[in-house]
Amino acid sequence: MKFTVGRDVFLDALASAVKILPTRSPIPILEAVLLRVEGDRLELRATNMDISLREWVLVADAEEGEVAVPGKRLYDFVSKIKEPSLRFSLRDNTLVYESPKTHGEFRGFPGDEYPVIPELPEAPELRLPLEILKRAINQVFFCAAKDDPRIFLTGLYLDVKPEELRFVASDSTRMGLMRVPADTGLSLGAILDKDALNLVKLLPGDEVGLRVVDDFAYFRHDRGYAAVRLISEPYPDYERVIPEEPGTTILSAERASFLDSLARASVFLEPPLHLLRLTVNPEGLHLEAHSPSGSFEEDLPAEVEGEGLTLSVSGKLLHDIVKAAPGDRLRFHFYSPTSAIRIEPEADDSLLYLLMPVTTQEF
Repeated sequence: MKFTVGRDVFLDALASAVKILPTRSPIPILEAVLLRVEGDRLELRATNMDISLREWVLVADAEEGEVAVPGKRLYDFVSKIKEPSLRFSLRDNTLVYESPKTHGEFRGFPGDEYPVIPELPEAPELRLPLEILKRAINQVFFCAAKDDPRIFLTGLYLDVKPEELRFVASDSTRMGLMRVPADTGLSLGAILDKDALNLVKLLPGDEVGLRVVDDFAYFRHDRGYAAVRLISEPYPDYERVIPEEPGTTILSAERASFLDSLARASVFLEPPLHLLRLTVNPEGLHLEAHSPSGSFEEDLPAEVEGEGLTLSVSGKLLHDIVKAAPGDRLRFHFYSPTSAIRIEPEADDSLLYLLMPVTTQEF
């Protein structure tokens, strides 16, 4: 096997591969990437058995062959080479780099010992802009549980409707939902875990083709595809908990000012509840927090419609929502001291958040 490859495109492909490789595996070959030359293309394969990828890049002066070599070491080496093109050859399962000044060797495994990676199946495909996926990760996924025995709550749920895409995440105390109009013609659901979403962020191009078959989602892009194992548990009926009617009390506040108030209140929030009392009155919102070492109170001007009320929430979770929400102003729908608060960016009707009150007598 021999090939000459552009340094930058090779490094980009290796970066995606290294992202999914285990750092210390009891199966050493899982720390490797498979390199295979066929014709004028170099194929890279990587897998941790839950996430796999295949990418192809063009090469020159090529001779066919394959070998699996340590992925992280190869990536680190290539990242430190400055030449625009790189020349490799294979000698007895050792990948050799040679230039007028540098010689490097990477001892590997025979290519036929590398684990089998799922083939891209024939199935209906949804074209999905990567910008939308990344936005959902940034503005919705933070609502997912960090660690929960209900594993479905740790993922991002992609709910594909014939005329709409929905992205949902919840830890059962808060929920984020993003709706995107789209003529998909499909009905399917898939729960993506954190590792899969981290890989999605690295995919090249502006959009991907998504195919869901059995327990895998396949993201096809210009250089190849990634296959990710889905969280196979069913997702709860999230639509059931979304209040569709306007709240009995509606508050509209400037997002930046609210965020500043919450930052000051955070100094006095006590774990694990991070309890913050909110009192809605005709003038706006009164925030109150107490700790053994002190207390905090602040009035936030806001526009209010409806009745006044008082309730307690996790100030930490509320801060996360206000920070992630886009736009200059947020609208809060209050229904009762024990009902979920509906939070929406006023300038973006594609997003909504729900936050459950804390029912405690600590105050």
